[in-house]
Amino acid sequence: MCFKASTPFFEAIESYRRGLETSKMLFKDILFRGKPIVTKQEIEDIFYSSDTSLRFHNRLEKLKDWLMKRVNEVRKNELTKPWVEEEIELLSDEAYHKAHKHLAKKKGFKGAAVADYEMEPTELGRLIVQQRFKPLRKQIEENAFIDMKGIYKQLFTSPQYIEQWIEGDLPAEWQSICLTTLSTIDEGKLLYEDATPYLLLNELIQGFQTNRTIKHIVVDEAQDYSPFQFEYLRRLFPTAKMTVLGDFNQAIFAHASARVDFQVLTGLFGRKTRKL
Repeated sequence: MCFKASTPFFEAIESYRRGLETSKMLFKDILFRGKPIVTKQEIEDIFYSSDTSLRFHNRLEKLKDWLMKRVNEVRKNELTKPWVEEEIELLSDEAYHKAHKHLAKKKGFKGAAVADYEMEPTELGRLIVQQRFKPLRKQIEENAFIDMKGIYKQLFTSPQYIEQWIEGDLPAEWQSICLTTLSTIDEGKLLYEDATPYLLLNELIQGFQTNRTIKHIVVDEAQDYSPFQFEYLRRLFPTAKMTVLGDFNQAIFAHASARVDFQVLTGLFGRKTRKL
């Protein structure tokens, strides 16, 4: 906890994200009906073959545009597949009438005139395919094709991997820390000390959601916040002033040896810091 709560680990994650510009970005297959229509290797190849002079986030946006086009191409090809006709035959009466009403309104039929609309099988098939592809489009829009868990785990895959990003010495227990971190993530859990680093890495990759409308933050029980967490708060609210309240002799967490005290705050926020 002490190491993961430190400013050097914060800086290591920033360096690690910059390193992802040239290699080691991880993605997920985009699946349709249980089969990949775009593999993670294809996505990686497209990402790293794009214009590297573009900013990282712009490259991701360009990748998303490519994925949308690819998914749309596949969607068009699915219109004539046997599974579409099978789904039409298996529609319940309720689903059929709902689809009929939806398509009738799109054609301009209103009120009682909806019943006069004659729905073509091709139109119904097109609607079914469109609905089945809707989750894929949402997956792309929300960056769910990025393997965030795998990217974070990558920091701990071997004890030596992080050395290229970190300044200074690693803890003597680093190998054990790596094993514990990986096994916990594989169990579907995130340790307390990994929560903020994971959030930071996610924000650095997908775009930092800074809030410049907040002008002042009050932090109580400041002794229970780590330097890493204060760094993260500073990134979230770059224009805000901060009032920090706490007794630094009463820290309750294991990262207390890397605790925030007045000297640390001065280092984080510069000369504007005042001790009361």
